[in-house]
Amino acid sequence: MTEAFISSYVQKRSKELGWPDFSLRLRQFNLDMGSSFELESYTDFYVLLGQPEDISIESDSGAFDLGDTAISEQQHEHSGTINITNLGNCAKSISLVQVTQTS
Repeated sequence: MTEAFISSYVQKRSKELGWPDFSLRLRQFNLDMGSSFELESYTDFYVLLGQPEDISIESDSGAFDLGDTAISEQQHEHSGTINITNLGNCAKSISLVQVTQTS
């Protein structure tokens, strides 16, 4: 996804949610081999940047895991309880844009 697409998507999605204004925060997380962590995101949402391999994301809004053929639609927007797991055999990083309503 390009920066222009993400900017357009976030503006449209925020409008759909009825948010008059919002802020963006780029988040990059480093995960050791086999590690996982959880984010709680009930008042904002996250947009995944890129298509990282060997990363699994499960959230209240869907799942992203390029290695899981049972997932028919890979979700790039996540909210609610978000679980991120490194399924690879080495350390990985993952980048997301956090979108938060400001007014």
